[in-house]
Amino acid sequence: MAKKKRKKKDYKKSPMTRVLDITAGWMEFVQKGSKKVKDPKVAWEELYDLYQGAGLALDHYEKGNYRQERQVAERFVMERILPIILR
Repeated sequence: MAKKKRKKKDYKKSPMTRVLDITAGWMEFVQKGSKKVKDPKVAWEELYDLYQGAGLALDHYEKGNYRQERQVAERFVMERILPIILR
């Protein structure tokens, strides 16, 4: 008899989890960068601080309040991430 495949639960990432994922990936990419992709305007240490700041921003909204979390994530992106991108 064939085994039934269990359906994986859909895991919906929260806005701040996505911000953490993005900053961690960006930091790792810059840290490991090659000569072809070096960006003298963005140091991995700055991105590490950005990642830490995103972690601290997790404390600034009520857990389970999606609207509030989205506002915190949006503000973090606009105030901390976008300026680095637009240098």
